[in-house]
Amino acid sequence: MYSKGIPFNTVNDPYWFPMIDDVANFGSGFKPPSMHELRTWILKEETPCAAHCIDLMLEDIGKLNVHATTLSRARQVVKFIYGHTWVLSLMRTFTKNHELLHPTITRFATAFLTLLSLYKQKQALIAMFSSKKWCSSTWAKNVECVKTRSTVLFNPNFWPHVAFCIKTIVPLVSVLREVDSKERLAMGYIYELMDLAKEKIAFNCWGVERKYGPIWRKIDARWTPQLHRPLHAMGYYLNPQLWYGDKFSNVDEVRKGLFECMDKMLDYLEPLKAYIQLDSYDQAMGEFGSRIAIDSRTLRSPTSWWMRFGGSTPELQKFAIGVLSLTCSVSGCERNWSTFELEIDSEDEWIAEKEDPLLPLDLCWLQDNELFSVDAIKAMSSNSQETKTSSDTWFLHIPTKGNIMKYQVSISGGNGKEKELNLTPIDEDEDLHEMGTHDSGHFPTIDTLDEDDDDLGDEDLS
Repeated sequence: MYSKGIPFNTVNDPYWFPMIDDVANFGSGFKPPSMHELRTWILKEETPCAAHCIDLMLEDIGKLNVHATTLSRARQVVKFIYGHTWVLSLMRTFTKNHELLHPTITRFATAFLTLLSLYKQKQALIAMFSSKKWCSSTWAKNVECVKTRSTVLFNPNFWPHVAFCIKTIVPLVSVLREVDSKERLAMGYIYELMDLAKEKIAFNCWGVERKYGPIWRKIDARWTPQLHRPLHAMGYYLNPQLWYGDKFSNVDEVRKGLFECMDKMLDYLEPLKAYIQLDSYDQAMGEFGSRIAIDSRTLRSPTSWWMRFGGSTPELQKFAIGVLSLTCSVSGCERNWSTFELEIDSEDEWIAEKEDPLLPLDLCWLQDNELFSVDAIKAMSSNSQETKTSSDTWFLHIPTKGNIMKYQVSISGGNGKEKELNLTPIDEDEDLHEMGTHDSGHFPTIDTLDEDDDDLGDEDLS
C-alpha cells in the first residue's frame, strides 16, 4: 500500500476482509490475477460496460437482412457524395450545409444516426439528383453516379427501409446516449431505459411481432447475460423517481437483486439495519414522506435526493448513494485512450477514398520557367483537352476519376515583368435556379412496398 500509494481507507471497503479471508483459506500456492486479466475478462464479467453492450446489440441488429441491405445502400450513397468534392459542395447547397455523416461515440451508433441524417435530408437529396444542374453536369453520365441516383430516386424499397431501420434502432441509440451522458449517472435508470426501448420498438412496428420479434431477440441475447444484473435492478428500486411512479414493476427479480446486493456490499450488521430502514423508504414514511421530499423526486438526481432526505436511515442512505453513484459505462475512460482511432474507424466505413489530386500537392513544380512559356502550355499532353479563347487564356479539361474537371488557364505578366501561370477551377453550371425543383422526366412516382414504413413524424426525427 505504501509503495503504490493505495489510499488507507481501502481497508474499510466491504470487500477487503472477504478478499483476505479467501486468499488465506486457499493456502500456499495462490496465484493472483495478472494485470491483463484484471483489465480484461475479469473486469467484463464483474460492473459490464453498458455502452459496449448496447453497441453489440446494434451490431447484431445491423446483421438482420433488411438492416444490412439498407445500411449497405446508404453507405454507397454517402460514400459517393463525400468522396467527390463537387458533389459534396452541391449537396451542401441543397441541404443548406446540413451534413449526412455524424460520427458518434460508437461505430454502429454512427451508422444508424447517419441513416437518420440521410432521411432528414431525403427531399434535399431527391431535389439535387433531379435538378437540371445535376442532369446537365458531367457527373450525370458517371457509372457510380447513375447507381447512386437510381437508389435515391427509383428504388421503391430504399426510403421505406431507411425509415423502418430508424424506427427500430433510434430507441436503442437513445439509451446509449443516456448511459454515456456526462449530465447524469445512469445506474438508477438503465433497467427502466432498456424496457422502455423495447416497448418503443414494438410500438414503432405497430405491435406486429413479425417485425419487432427478431430485434427483441437480438437485444435479449446481449441484455440477459451481460447487463441484466442484480446491480441494475437495485438501482431501479432505489431511484425514487421510478419507485414512487405509477409504472414501477415490482417483480420478484427486482427485490431479489436488491437483497443480493445488500448482502454482498454491506458489512456485518449493516444489512439487517438497512432491511429495517427499507420500510420507511417503501412506504414514504418520516422524512421520505415530507412534501419537499415528494416534490423533489423528479427534480433532484437520485443521489442528491438520498443525500438530502435519507439522513434518518443512515445505513440505507450510504448503501443507496454508493449504488446510484456507480457508472454504467467505461466509454469515457476508453475515449481518453482511443478517441482518435474510434472516430477514424467510424468514418472510414462511410467515406470513400478521396479523388486523386488534380495537381501535385508540392508546388515546387511551378518554379519551372518553361511552365510560363505560352508554347509550353500549347504543347500540353494529349490527355488534356484544350480550348483556346484568347491569346492569353485557355480552358483545360483534365480527366479525373470517372469525369472531367474544367480549369481556366491564364498568363499574367509580360512587358518586363515575370510571367505567372494562373489555374482557376470552373464550375460549368454556376446558376442554381433549378434548386429544389423536380424534373418530371427523371423523377417518377415511387410505389412503396409498405407505405406505412415510410411514415416518420417529427418525434421520430428529433
